[in-house]
Amino acid sequence: MPRNSPKVLLDLVGSFYEIAQETSSDGWSEAYSTLAELVNCGFGSIIVIPDGTRPFEFLDHTLPPSAAAQYTEYYYKVSPLRHLFYAIEPGQSFTRREEMPDDEFTRTEFYNEWARKYDFFNYHYGLLFRNPHSSAGVMLSKRRSRPHFTEDELYTINLVKPHLGRAYELHLSLARDKDKSEMIESAIDRVPRNVVLIDLDGRVVFANNGAKALLNNNDGLTIAANQTLRCSVPAECKKGRDLLRSAIGPIVLEKPRRGGSFHVSRPSYRRAYDVLISPFAEDGLVLTEGS
Repeated sequence: MPRNSPKVLLDLVGSFYEIAQETSSDGWSEAYSTLAELVNCGFGSIIVIPDGTRPFEFLDHTLPPSAAAQYTEYYYKVSPLRHLFYAIEPGQSFTRREEMPDDEFTRTEFYNEWARKYDFFNYHYGLLFRNPHSSAGVMLSKRRSRPHFTEDELYTINLVKPHLGRAYELHLSLARDKDKSEMIESAIDRVPRNVVLIDLDGRVVFANNGAKALLNNNDGLTIAANQTLRCSVPAECKKGRDLLRSAIGPIVLEKPRRGGSFHVSRPSYRRAYDVLISPFAEDGLVLTEGS
């Protein structure tokens, strides 16, 4: 099968979106290596640029560890085309030989003290995306013995680059959402009340430690097989369902979602407890118990 056949390219693009959904970032180095092999490139990386004052971050790269460390510690500062990393827009790219001739590049500190050591002679950089947090791009390099990017190689790079950008931005977004979710769960776990989060279908999606202990006692309130809450007394179940509907149902005539509170009796004849149901966000609600 030809190196850049449609199937090979489709498999590569598919791998981007598969890796995007993984919690680990390990797969990106392999994805970059596959792309680099397709276009006959050497060392390179996926780069995140936080802003114009801080160094580039090699999030995923095939550079030797010492090369990456030297670059982020110093040599990014003397890179002769550093300004272009900030100047281009998403979807745009540049190639070093088109911006700076070889004889000029080989006289720079950047080349003589860093790039030459790793045979990092010509390189192509494309900006994948820019958002309020940062921007990210992909850089592929050519050795001095074969410094030219052919039309076929540039075609392949430009074909897969938009998918790499979308997949990598999705990966970072999912990672941020996971961190945010873990922070919220940790905060709710510290709440002295028992707290349960319920989605729009009435299913329990999270319970803090106190609520888990309460529900596991199966004493008045428990979780059914379909992950919905159940009360021991039918009348109390109906009251709870009515309040849930008022809390998560559609907004009518701009009236806010309300919820409310009700009593839950215990088959053990211990003191009943009160349950407060109230909207939590656009897509769910909080249910808290206070005895």
